[in-house]
Amino acid sequence: MGLKENLIKLSELKDIGEWYSEELKENVYYLKLNTKDGTELGKLMQSDADIVAKVLIKSLCDEKGEILFKKADVPIINTMPISVTSELFEKILIFNKMLPESVKEAEKN
Repeated sequence: MGLKENLIKLSELKDIGEWYSEELKENVYYLKLNTKDGTELGKLMQSDADIVAKVLIKSLCDEKGEILFKKADVPIINTMPISVTSELFEKILIFNKMLPESVKEAEKN
């Protein structure tokens, strides 16, 4: 199989990340973003007050990869504790390689 076919196959995969929330006392799952969603969200990073909610909507899923929230759920997500949403937001950005290496290194230390 050629490179092009292998790259196309990637779009069919559901790459799921997992994080244990101490506050929720359970695992939280999130999907790897596709190029379109990641690019759109990246453009909104500095200018959209709902960016955290929008990233969570595109990513949060169950263990099978089924999305949990819809666009209409932005107000609900915005009422969740920042202690959960900010850490989850960061985990999703790292999982999707959307944070600079310096942030990842600082997290290790």
